Amino acid sequence: MSGEQRQGDDRFETVEIREIYRGTLLSLFREKVKAPDGEMYYREVVRGVRAAAIVAVTDLREVVLVRQYRQPTGEMVLEIPAGLIDPGETPEEAAARELQEETGFKAVNLFHLSDFYTTPGYSDELLSLFLATGLSEGVAAPEVDEELEVVKVPFDETVRMIDQGEIRDAKTIVGILLAGRGA
Repeated sequence: MSGEQRQGDDRFETVEIREIYRGTLLSLFREKVKAPDGEMYYREVVRGVRAAAIVAVTDLREVVLVRQYRQPTGEMVLEIPAGLIDPGETPEEAAARELQEETGFKAVNLFHLSDFYTTPGYSDELLSLFLATGLSEGVAAPEVDEELEVVKVPFDETVRMIDQGEIRDAKTIVGILLAGRGA
């Protein structure tokens, strides 16, 4: 593509886009950009990822988390439930589905907290973040490639875990801190 404009600051012109890789979860592009001063530069950009995440809080003020192995980090990561938004699905529908699939919990209330770019330095991934309350426990049905351990942690303890570096997942940190404003 040539001369395609992205939404946002029109002082920067994307003059060339070349797809490097197309996968099931994401696509990688090499983009040539013309800066306002006329200089040209290249960026590798991950595009097309849209996800939802949920801070699920029980009536006992416990946060429902999942612990799972994340290949890029090589670690078991403690995080809030999250997943990709399927085609034709709203962020709210995806949040409710992912909460139930990953943890077995259903929520009576689902409140939108924020939408944010997860890693704008190289990706356009936009994550919709929700607070779930009025939870009822059911049976989890994770995807075949998900090995999940459901963990309930007192809300105040999750904040301490963030402060101590025990929770390092960005969406989880953002979610807990945003949810804590009203907790």
